[in-house]
Amino acid sequence: MMKKLFLFLTVVVLGISLSSCLTGGKQRFSEVAIVYIEQSDLPPYSTYGKTHSGNGITNPKIELMQPGTFKMFYYLWEEDFGTTAIGNGTLLNVEISGEIVDINRTMLEPGYGSIETERGTPFKAIGSPIYDQKGVWFKDYWVFQYSYNGKEGQTPNVKFSLREEEGENSSGTKLLNVDMRLNLVGEPKEGATSKELTSTIAVDMRHIRDSFLRNKDDRVEVKFYYYNTEEGEITSSQNNWPMVYFSAEQ
Repeated sequence: MMKKLFLFLTVVVLGISLSSCLTGGKQRFSEVAIVYIEQSDLPPYSTYGKTHSGNGITNPKIELMQPGTFKMFYYLWEEDFGTTAIGNGTLLNVEISGEIVDINRTMLEPGYGSIETERGTPFKAIGSPIYDQKGVWFKDYWVFQYSYNGKEGQTPNVKFSLREEEGENSSGTKLLNVDMRLNLVGEPKEGATSKELTSTIAVDMRHIRDSFLRNKDDRVEVKFYYYNTEEGEITSSQNNWPMVYFSAEQ
């Protein structure tokens, strides 16, 4: 059901995985998931998780998490674990094991400035974003996985800025350009050597919906620009993962 909401899922950077099987005739599956923490707007107002693969999940650990945040963790569901009803839907009762990783969040900034004048640190690779066209399952967050060269002690900081200029194609679709800029914050550990690292960022794109998607038939195409070499030209997402951002149905 919810799996259909997602256009892309790239496993190049972090290798999100899903395994499923039948054990003794019973269903069983597990995955490393990107999870949005949500709170039900109906009694008993439970806190639960929405995975990138479209599953609604619950666990005592999830119930203690802050709604509106993103996590990454491994979970397992078996048929014997059962389900929990919530509103008009059903949650899977899951087991969580291993580390629970907090995913940083940021917001799209209008008119922040072009990466042509401030390069920052180049990306090694960027996976196709995980997002929901209608802004329902993950709200208006788009989740990017990426890799870069850095040293221990440095923290990645990614900014997304909407360029001021915009246009339309012959069919009336609005065309928007977004710059992705990576900077490393903090002092590297003494003696640390540079190596390829990976990270994940969730960017709130609601500014696009609020500013450009006023009617149900409005449609926006978003193209991202970033550097992936120290001295190279700006790279466009167009040839890697073109995408279209639709308005919500009304």
